[in-house]
Amino acid sequence: MRKNAIIISMQSVLIVGASSGIGYACAKKFIVEGYEVLALSRTECVLAGVKNYLCDVSNESELDLTLNALLAENPRIRHFVYSAGFSMAAPLEKADPKDYRYLYEVNFFGFVHCLRRLIPALRHSSGSACVVSSVGALFPIPFDPYYVSSKAALNAFCAALQTELRPKGVRVLSVMPGGTRTDFTFKRKIYSNEKTGDYSVAVKTASEKLKEIEQQGASANKVAEEIYNKCAASSAFYLFAAGLKNKLACALIRFLPQPLLTMLTRAVFLSSPGPTER
Repeated sequence: MRKNAIIISMQSVLIVGASSGIGYACAKKFIVEGYEVLALSRTECVLAGVKNYLCDVSNESELDLTLNALLAENPRIRHFVYSAGFSMAAPLEKADPKDYRYLYEVNFFGFVHCLRRLIPALRHSSGSACVVSSVGALFPIPFDPYYVSSKAALNAFCAALQTELRPKGVRVLSVMPGGTRTDFTFKRKIYSNEKTGDYSVAVKTASEKLKEIEQQGASANKVAEEIYNKCAASSAFYLFAAGLKNKLACALIRFLPQPLLTMLTRAVFLSSPGPTER
């Protein structure tokens, strides 16, 4: 007599930006935990078994078409992790509007658009959406106000959605890593001396310090583990710093007087006088 087969449906996670960095580490972690990984990015995630959907999240029409195909093939999605990101180092008066508009499309609006489309699936699974923010949302990074403001916007956006989506069974989370050892450091768009003019010394100094902070920071695997744990938990909290060091730093920043925070920023990132002090 043939035994009845028990079919267990594998849970799915959609990771945007899974081809490298924190997103890639998240893909590895979710695979280990038994999830089917759907990867949406401009280049393939090379991990075995991952279902890749190639797309530029800054192109809304392309993103729509890709999400249509993805959701048609994978209607059951338990978790959504958004790890796409772009960073640039440029003085405000020298920055090309095309660059910082692209940054916001990737860092902020890409998440917004994906989440809007995924809400029905996440409501059905009582799932979670997690965006990779940054400690930089609280600690200003010189010459990258675009990046830090986009991450601060993500934090505020997630906070505002708590009363909207949590009653529908969807948890919306924002995880803030600090410096993390990934290739993201080397993909940052840094404006040349010719473009930055009399800001050039300060831009170079701040960029080199940020590079040092990131490459001496936590591993992407540690951040991915924290992201997985937050997605899998049922906590009512929604904003998290990744790692004890970053938790302490965020707590301290919230209590620092604004002039002192500015002085601390200059001490950390600028070892030579800025352009106004020459």
